[in-house]
Amino acid sequence: PYQLKDEIVNGAWHIILEKVQSIASDSVFEKTVKYYLERLGATSVEIPAKTELSKEQGDADVVAIFEALQVKIIVQVKHYLKKVDVEAVKQILDAKSVYEDSLYTVIPWVVAACDTFTDEAQMLAEENGVSLITGSEFARLLLDVGFGSFDL
Repeated sequence: PYQLKDEIVNGAWHIILEKVQSIASDSVFEKTVKYYLERLGATSVEIPAKTELSKEQGDADVVAIFEALQVKIIVQVKHYLKKVDVEAVKQILDAKSVYEDSLYTVIPWVVAACDTFTDEAQMLAEENGVSLITGSEFARLLLDVGFGSFDL
C-alpha cells in the first residue's frame, strides 16, 4: 500500500539534515536533540552545564529521564561535518558511570550531524551498548516526531 508518511520522510529528511549541518551551532544542535527527547515523551530533559562534570567524568550534553520506564538517556552531541572519532564514545561512556544509579537504566547515545563514525568509535560503541545516531538517522527521527512546537 502507498505510504504517504514514508514518501514525505524519504523526500524531506535530507533537507532537515542540510539545515542541521549548515545553520545550527553546537548549542542549537544540543537544543534540537533536547527537543527530540521531549517530543518522545521524556519526563524531563536538561542540557547540563559544561562545568557539571570534570574532564575525567566524561561529558553528557543532554540528559533525558523517562520516569515511567525508569530510563535515563544520556547523549553526547557532535555537530561535526566529518567523521566522529572514538573520543565521543569514550566521553559518553565515562559520563555513564556518573549517571548510573539503582533507580534508572542508563542508555548512552552519540548523536552526530555527520553520517560517519570511525571504525574504532563503532567498535567501542558496539562493545559497550552505545547507540550511534548519524545525521541522516536523526533527521528522519525529527521528521517522525514532528515540529509542532519547535522554537529555539
